[in-house]
Amino acid sequence: MKMACALVLPLLGIASSMGQTLEPYSEGEFAVATTRFELAAEYAGLGDNAIGNMMIGTVGDDSYISSRLHATTDFGVVTVRVPQNPSMYGPRAGTVFPVVYYVSYPTTTNNPREDYEFPYTNTNDYTFPRMQDEGEEPLFADASDQYPLVLISHGYRAHGLWDLGHAKTLASHGYISTAIFYGDGRFPIDNRTLYQFHLRPLITIAVLDDLLQSAFGAYIDQSRIGIVGNSFGGMTTFALLGGDIGNNSNSLEDPRIKVGVGVVPFLGSGTLFPFGSSNIGARGVDKPLLSIYATSDTVAPPSYLLAALRRTVGTTYAVSLGGAPHILRPNENVDAINWELLFFNAYLKGDYRSLSALNTVQSFQGAANDQQEFAYQRIVAGPALTLDQAFGEGAASNFPRVHLVGGEEQPQLVLSFPRLIDSSGIVYELQASTDGLQWDYVESSELAPVLPQMSGFPIGGAYELAALKDAAWPVPNNEPRLLRVRARRF
Repeated sequence: MKMACALVLPLLGIASSMGQTLEPYSEGEFAVATTRFELAAEYAGLGDNAIGNMMIGTVGDDSYISSRLHATTDFGVVTVRVPQNPSMYGPRAGTVFPVVYYVSYPTTTNNPREDYEFPYTNTNDYTFPRMQDEGEEPLFADASDQYPLVLISHGYRAHGLWDLGHAKTLASHGYISTAIFYGDGRFPIDNRTLYQFHLRPLITIAVLDDLLQSAFGAYIDQSRIGIVGNSFGGMTTFALLGGDIGNNSNSLEDPRIKVGVGVVPFLGSGTLFPFGSSNIGARGVDKPLLSIYATSDTVAPPSYLLAALRRTVGTTYAVSLGGAPHILRPNENVDAINWELLFFNAYLKGDYRSLSALNTVQSFQGAANDQQEFAYQRIVAGPALTLDQAFGEGAASNFPRVHLVGGEEQPQLVLSFPRLIDSSGIVYELQASTDGLQWDYVESSELAPVLPQMSGFPIGGAYELAALKDAAWPVPNNEPRLLRVRARRF
């Protein structure tokens, strides 16, 4: 069986106790390619203001960017069909409209496709590297592998080109990333219906549906999908993780999205509160969530976010950016992306070193004044799985036993057993922890499954396999714990 988590990246400066710092991430190890996002030649000379309005949608559906792309564009345009429900979708109920997105992904270093410069310079980064052309298939770094997916949700009346550098950074670290152009200019704020808040997650779901049905679907590990949203996109993140908009039980949660990051998330202002005046709708958020907020933010005041975090019921982390405004400055963006990578590496790649750091580290070195606010950290273990759920039908009838695929040098999957010495003199020990830092040997009477979403890497001549998310004891009392298998020479 192939390991679900195949990409393991080095993390510098891992801390072993609260309050330590991490070295920032460098650019990832992968070359990056993108899908086609090419403006038709007749619009290329209109200038940043006019092109920006197309991407925002300020001139309506007819002049939205979807109708201004190259005529042979064959990817990244999806038709959103809005349910006939005026209480949720206001004037857009029962309508259809287009939405555009592009994808960045890890590719081979010898990918011969040419770069494309989109004719819009306000974002500073407008180069689409190794861009696919009409009819071309994606060229992945490893065509036999699957990759975690991160959806990127921009702020209100922004557009996806502002996220190009962000998307490329994620791709360089082994993620497929998708930036969406919501076209908010087509959906003016309406305090009476909150319809624009419902449209955001609906659009995101439509994009995810389209992407999974495309040529990219075979390369996406659907058990490892996350979202990161800025401002209004942060609200979108909360909604897709289970937040009830307007405290409406008709939630737009998408169970395919497993984790989320909200950067300066907009959760209300004045009389406009998407999850209710007391953020009571946030109690539906039950998946791992990282929130990054700016202490000098007057658009998305930290007090609204912190109150909402008390309502959530899943794992939460909060990071403050001291003195930062709502629109983050470059050094603050660097720190936000560092925390985002740490979080996604922990929860989408299953890297236990990243999880240990996330649970204990206070800040990243350099850049801005970032600080993890441990008072808002809540770690909730995932549900226990049966052996059949973890390892496939029939596993329970053969339990306990050990399966090691790949041998000593590349261990990939171990079914649980407290301790075993194999014929080559390798000892396998099952160990457990409640915090990812202190590990104890499991007694023979306490058998437990280790999930297949594991990362393997050398540590001092031995190998450790970690399964930190959704790992739990089946006995006794179904008590949640973190599990790993330690392999060493006898």
